[in-house]
Amino acid sequence: MTEQQFQLETIGQIAVPVTKIDAAVCFYRDVLGIKLLFQVANLAFFDCGGIRLMLDLPGDSAERRSSVIYFQVADIQRS
Repeated sequence: MTEQQFQLETIGQIAVPVTKIDAAVCFYRDVLGIKLLFQVANLAFFDCGGIRLMLDLPGDSAERRSSVIYFQVADIQRS
């Protein structure tokens, strides 16, 4: 039995930091027409054809960053 090489699979979620969560929700939902799954406090989750889009409002301006892509993998313990 040969050992398979670790590899990334499909994208599970993309996180996008925003400065105004309510305005961003309106834009993604109402202008772009992306299905809003749910919104809580400083987070909103959308369904983009099976890939989840997460909008987040960082609590501190020092936490602002670029987008983050979360990949799915068959076995996270394997590297």
